[in-house]
Amino acid sequence: MAGYRRELFGQPWRDTDHTGCDQRSDVMARDAQTITRDVRRHCQIVAILMTDPYTSQPLTSTAQIQIDHVVPLAAAWRAGADGWNAELREQFATDMDNLLPTRSGVNQAKSDQTPDTWRPPDPAANCHYATIYITICTRYQLGITAPVHDALVELAGTCR
Repeated sequence: MAGYRRELFGQPWRDTDHTGCDQRSDVMARDAQTITRDVRRHCQIVAILMTDPYTSQPLTSTAQIQIDHVVPLAAAWRAGADGWNAELREQFATDMDNLLPTRSGVNQAKSDQTPDTWRPPDPAANCHYATIYITICTRYQLGITAPVHDALVELAGTCR
């Protein structure tokens, strides 16, 4: 972790896709069954209904939602992002394919853990989690350790 700092991955939740809304709002809107936006501030979500991808439980308030980096920034740093330029690190941090809205407590419990030390609370989420993790590591050519590899093989084995 030598040299790792969150700010090396750019400003959190910038509007990198130029929709006028930050990435946090974009992720919640993408995954929600229903949302209501503030009529004066289009990007602000004032009501939401969605299913937590890690627990399969309903989420009904933006206050209870945090955005998870499926492949955590710290894990990416250890797996090769320490050698990337600032632009690639920000691209990784805001890649919509690597972002999932989840309950705050779940995101905090996961923190920067990888599949060898953390699993979704709902085993039915294992396949989706592994698929995203593998896709992102492949896309960004991130290395994985043998324990992460073995965990991903096990998790991917739940895919039908």
